[in-house]
Amino acid sequence: MTTAFLILLAALAVVLLVSGIAKIRSTDTQEELAALGVPAALRHPVFLRLHPWAEIALGLGLLVTSGWLLALVAAGATALMGLYAVLITRAVRTGSAERCNCFGELFDARLTWRSVARNLTLVGISLVVLAGALAGWSAPGIVGETPGAVLAVLAAAVVGGLTWTIVTTPSPTPETSPAPAAEDEEELDYVRYPIPFAWVESADGARSTVRELAQQKARLLVFLSTGCGACVPVAKDLPGWVEEFGMLGVHPVFFSTREQAREVFPELEPFALYEKELEASRAFGVKGYPTAVALGMDGLLAGGPVVGYGAIATMVEEMRAELGVAAEAEATAELGVGAE
Repeated sequence: MTTAFLILLAALAVVLLVSGIAKIRSTDTQEELAALGVPAALRHPVFLRLHPWAEIALGLGLLVTSGWLLALVAAGATALMGLYAVLITRAVRTGSAERCNCFGELFDARLTWRSVARNLTLVGISLVVLAGALAGWSAPGIVGETPGAVLAVLAAAVVGGLTWTIVTTPSPTPETSPAPAAEDEEELDYVRYPIPFAWVESADGARSTVRELAQQKARLLVFLSTGCGACVPVAKDLPGWVEEFGMLGVHPVFFSTREQAREVFPELEPFALYEKELEASRAFGVKGYPTAVALGMDGLLAGGPVVGYGAIATMVEEMRAELGVAAEAEATAELGVGAE
């Protein structure tokens, strides 16, 4: 029994040590962490700098401490793994984020249900280690009573295999990334695909397809989630965009109920749209929140889908520039007619 405890303790310690070391090289942004739902207090730059070192300290503490001190370290590791599990499960369920650098950039950061299973496994291991620590077991005590050769072989084989299985998340099929384009290569033209067929509902319950909405006037659809931290800055800007682009229809699109959306984003209710069964999200290929797509009156996509506040803000800026050019051309044409 003590040998099994030692194996699990060593596996958890290795995960924390490797994660902390790898996370030192991590490049998580505030936007990525917000998309995961990390509380604002935990996204403070000071906390982000200390986080990897705290993981390393926990990993070392599991290996060298005993008694009540080991119990405290194990409790800290359990709390950390529990937080990871909650954030990742919510992100996978809501689609608010596609990646998580929870274990540093040495490992696959894509979020899937396998990621959820991995983190729940780590929570289970942490709980077992905590229970063992409370029972008085510790790595120094067990190692002192175990033959060195047997312990070394057992630890090397089991810890290595278990750690690799838990931490890595290989894709079912190999993926290839496109080669980076040369700096002087011209940007490829945006391909305008037909607007897909999908139903949405307005705040008053009226149902229509996104194609029908676009036939009335051009639209900017911004897909938001009530549980998405990265959606907050977009939601704050949306009322201003609605006022600025009066000739367009700017709408947040929610999969959640009207009550949930109204509770989280009450200022967006008058111009919000709602979807059932993620019909519009699937039609537009939405894989994370926030996502924006522009619809043209000619029945074709005019932009997007783009994901993240930065990309959406860039799209809005491009729309602003295009509308400014169009207004200037129209004014010039009117002056020309007046001169005649």
